[in-house]
Amino acid sequence: LESKQLSELYNTPKPMIHNHPGGHHVPVKARDIEHYLIFWRKLQSIDEPGETCKVLPPDEEHAQAQIDEVYALSQIFPEFQLLSETEFIDPDNADPDDYSEESRKYTHPISYAILLQPEDMEIQQELWPPKPISLHVQYPVYYPDCSPIISLQHSMNCFEFSSSQSELLIRKLTLTMNDEEGMPCVMSLIYAAREFFEEGGLAKGQTALPQKEKIVIEVEAIENELQEPSLASVLLPASDARMEKCRQEGWLISRKMMEERSNNSGKGGSWKQFNFGLVGKPSAGKSTFFNAATAFARQRGGMPSTKNNGSEDEDGIILGGAAMAPHPFTTIDPNVGFCFVPTVDGSCPEDDADGCEFLSNKGIPLGSCHGRVGGRRLIPVVLKDVAGLVPGAYEGRGKGNKFLDDLTDADVLIHVLDASGRADSEGNKVLDVINPINDLEWISNEIVAWVYTNIKQKWDSVVRRGRTKLLGLFSGYKQSQSFVEDVFTAVENYVRDNDGRDAVFDKLETFDEGDLYRLVSAFVMTRFPMGLALNKNDIASSIPFIEEITSKLPIHGCFVAQALSADKEMRFIRHHCLHQSVSSTIASNFDG
Repeated sequence: LESKQLSELYNTPKPMIHNHPGGHHVPVKARDIEHYLIFWRKLQSIDEPGETCKVLPPDEEHAQAQIDEVYALSQIFPEFQLLSETEFIDPDNADPDDYSEESRKYTHPISYAILLQPEDMEIQQELWPPKPISLHVQYPVYYPDCSPIISLQHSMNCFEFSSSQSELLIRKLTLTMNDEEGMPCVMSLIYAAREFFEEGGLAKGQTALPQKEKIVIEVEAIENELQEPSLASVLLPASDARMEKCRQEGWLISRKMMEERSNNSGKGGSWKQFNFGLVGKPSAGKSTFFNAATAFARQRGGMPSTKNNGSEDEDGIILGGAAMAPHPFTTIDPNVGFCFVPTVDGSCPEDDADGCEFLSNKGIPLGSCHGRVGGRRLIPVVLKDVAGLVPGAYEGRGKGNKFLDDLTDADVLIHVLDASGRADSEGNKVLDVINPINDLEWISNEIVAWVYTNIKQKWDSVVRRGRTKLLGLFSGYKQSQSFVEDVFTAVENYVRDNDGRDAVFDKLETFDEGDLYRLVSAFVMTRFPMGLALNKNDIASSIPFIEEITSKLPIHGCFVAQALSADKEMRFIRHHCLHQSVSSTIASNFDG
């Protein structure tokens, strides 16, 4: 009766209604099943205009967040399977395992499946279902501001994986989504599913209770687990002095890791697309630096600049590029472009060759001599110019969280520092000169505080799920699990050698705020190595500050520094771009 009343609510001219004696039970007779098959076949064959449900594509911000999560998951989980359609941008050189937006054009809504499986197949397999089971995910238009649409995919019958077990798992995943609403959560869903099985979820679903009572009891237990953390899951407080001490220790751990990585780097290897992110306070000259480095070749994001330094091009030629203006927050959406950087010494096989002609001791001629300046090979990198950072950004001040989220795909950060000292921390001009070395510390601390706050908010879940959950959270910042494990190992060794505490990641309930800050500091400083662009060296007040900062390197996560005037570099590039454009126009007219 209730089902019939429900069918009347659908605005359908001729609804398909079939009543079988089993009521709400799953039909098993062939004649009843056939009615279901007819219904699904009709749905799949709908192609008349007006009958299909048109799905609006997400806006640029939501689409970017969705694609970024898809790419991150594809890198972390080899069992990732994209189900929605995509179009390869370069079909001739398509890599089926490359899910980046540089390789594919996505069709929305995006859907995919990830095989759920234990981390240790030999030890934990008996706790899992007897056949493969996958998590199916589809993104709504406004994800991650809303929860994704999820379902379980498997070929098991009700004896192998019962409806009560399935409902318990879905309920746990739903509570996890609610707990992380407003942020990408699929990785947390994967770990929640693993936790469900490895903590005996299958056995709980088979207890000798009436079906309805069993579901209610298990759901209440899961809700209590997620919403009422025990005292042991609370991150213990730490004094300001300890927090500062642990921050410095994290920096030392990172510095040692960076030195070891540099010493162990070899020559050659596979190609990787590098992403550089420009950071700094507002009005430090990031967009000017971006235009100079990319020769005004902005690829996407932001608004193109039709004026440069307050004056239109006299010959009417508009170069585009990132918008520039002498006030804070000229950049809102990130500008993305390409530039070329020379490889470092020792990174190319031909570095051992005589005059870049023959490999030493081998007599093998080099295959390529193009793409070089002064003998050094140039490689293309992606350059991203994001909104300026202000103190308190990790709490949402200024462009806060948007700025920080825009940087998650960066391999290296370039801190564009206003070395003149003529602006405060928010980019406003001041009469008295301010030592810009202060900007180095708070900008580095803002990035650390951003990650620290994100991890701290989930600490009760970290303690319950252990090292695996913590590993997943850090991997969410677009790094491999092996990289995060290296950081964990370095921190674990440091704490053992200096504090006498062994295997600290097996005792997460003993962590205090300082322990977490040390870990985050070590991760951030290693994950986002930073170089300094000491901008505005054409202003006299910058000279002593540049000398002071370069004499103290490395400092606050910055290892190298280069003094420059982004404005002069930009004017130089602009002049040559205009000259080339005018020459091309004259040649075109002459040929015509």
